[in-house]
Amino acid sequence: MKNKKVLLTLTPELAEKFSAFARENGYSGICDLVRRMVAEHLRSRGVAVSEEEIRVVQGKRNDLARKSSGSAKKA
Repeated sequence: MKNKKVLLTLTPELAEKFSAFARENGYSGICDLVRRMVAEHLRSRGVAVSEEEIRVVQGKRNDLARKSSGSAKKA
């Protein structure tokens, strides 16, 4: 099965709220927070998933499109 991709866009105000919440609660950043939230949500609905199976990247929409297509150079 192919990987499924989802783009989550946060307004600057919401991104700041997520960042503040992440900092205040010991997360390493927005990506870590979103990965854990998605994993917990899926587990609560009976889906066996680990956080390692969920990849979250942060950047501008055009940058993310290149990253997800595999055309971006790997560091």
